[in-house]
Amino acid sequence: MGGQVTVRSGGNVAVAIAVWLFCLVALVDGIWRGSATYIFHDVILVAAAAVAAWMVFFRPRVIVSDDGLRVINLLRSYEIPFASLVDWRVGGVLQLDVRADGDRIRKVTSWGAPGVRKQRPALSSVMGRNRFGAIPGQTPTATADLRSVTELAIEHREREWRRTHRSAEDAVAEVTWNWLPGAVVVTLIVVRVAVG
Repeated sequence: MGGQVTVRSGGNVAVAIAVWLFCLVALVDGIWRGSATYIFHDVILVAAAAVAAWMVFFRPRVIVSDDGLRVINLLRSYEIPFASLVDWRVGGVLQLDVRADGDRIRKVTSWGAPGVRKQRPALSSVMGRNRFGAIPGQTPTATADLRSVTELAIEHREREWRRTHRSAEDAVAEVTWNWLPGAVVVTLIVVRVAVG
């Protein structure tokens, strides 16, 4: 099949971009009006805010490959082969049940994958359409708009993997801690406080 599909929440990306634009405006304003000391302090605060926005809003995502998933959250990343995937569901967020060490089942929730959109029946009925988007009296043609991109990507890749790997494999999900981005933010804040 080839390649990877990266899924992020569009709202999170929009918030990250808004924070970065605000940081850019604050930095330009500080350079335009401020003294060297003010600029130094401003750069530290802007850098801390920009790294925090990247860490909280832009970095979390799900990468779907031919062999499994990689769920990247704020402080942890999960490598989840399809062989270790017991169950998954997409509601407001992506939730996975995976086989961890031994026969233990671990629940993993993705912070960054888009969930299923909410239905707005009042708005739909005002527009003269049913919840499937069809005009009353017509047959709904597709319900794909009710499913998330995350669900479609995982379902397709998992189905292909299960079709080609009929035998059960012993695989477990692996967890990796990501302390570096948080440490950078904390260090920048400590330096800013220490400098005064």
